[in-house]
Amino acid sequence: MRFGFDGKDYISLEPDRMRWVASNHIAVKTKDKWDSDQSWNSYWETYLQEVYVQHLNRYLEAGKEYFGRKVQPEVFISRSEPNSQYKPLTLSCLVTGFYPVDIEVTWLRNGEVMSETLSSGVRPNHDGSHQIQKEIEINAGDEDQYSCQILHSSLAEPKVHQWEIPENSGGAPILEL
Repeated sequence: MRFGFDGKDYISLEPDRMRWVASNHIAVKTKDKWDSDQSWNSYWETYLQEVYVQHLNRYLEAGKEYFGRKVQPEVFISRSEPNSQYKPLTLSCLVTGFYPVDIEVTWLRNGEVMSETLSSGVRPNHDGSHQIQKEIEINAGDEDQYSCQILHSSLAEPKVHQWEIPENSGGAPILEL
């Protein structure tokens, strides 16, 4: 049990000895007062060993279904043209909406894992799910050789996604930035 004041640690309870520990010289007076009050310390001992444990077990039981859920990811693959003639084309694989957080996203070239990828790292979404984005730089015209593979506990088997020319583009790829 810890208390803070004005954004800083103030005083905490050492549960083994049921004694208070002052975090700074200002809290010493409070520590001495609380240590001398047996009813105050008995209250906290009972609360932490019984009441708090009951509440925690109730919350864990209520959240078991929510935290045990598995939500499949959505995958969006896009490409961006280089901003100069000396830069390569970039393929991006955005994987979003998945839960739980553990996921493996890899770029494959003709089925072989590519290690030269840039990753955003896993980030939280507003709804409690997660997202990650992986990018790879490639030579223009090689897009059909690359695919994005997703391994996640919500999927029965790994899913492989490829960049496709969007419909209604008359065969010409629509460039997404």
